[in-house]
Amino acid sequence: EQGRPSPVPPSPPSPPPAPVPPSPATSRAAPNRGPASLHASIDALEAPLLHSLTSLLTAAVPPTSPRSTLRSLTENARRAVCQHPFRRNDIVWVCRTCQADETCVLCHACYQGSDHVGHDVYFYHAQAGGCCDCGDPDAWAAEGFCAR
Repeated sequence: EQGRPSPVPPSPPSPPPAPVPPSPATSRAAPNRGPASLHASIDALEAPLLHSLTSLLTAAVPPTSPRSTLRSLTENARRAVCQHPFRRNDIVWVCRTCQADETCVLCHACYQGSDHVGHDVYFYHAQAGGCCDCGDPDAWAAEGFCAR
């Protein structure tokens, strides 16, 4: 069979490609990746921020430890809402003239420090739970707040 080209034998199958090792950008063990790195980054930012805030808070205060300065500021700060937690048998005052609804009440100290003359007032002994609403404008009329 002249004139006819001889058939080309089939080539052997190629071996599978070798696995490519993960690059540092995609490796789980790569530095600067994952939650541990995120926490380290937050910690690195937190220290200078805390130093700046402490410096700001203590700028007009005689030099003391930051902890004692912060304690002093929180102890001397006037709270806007009393929030005294009621314990069993505490006296709870209700002023229907001042309260926003029937759940709004005053502790005994706030009632004594406020003026409810001529108001519709009564008291009861608390069960455990609830707190004083004095100072909360959503729960109580401002004219019924105590002086504290």
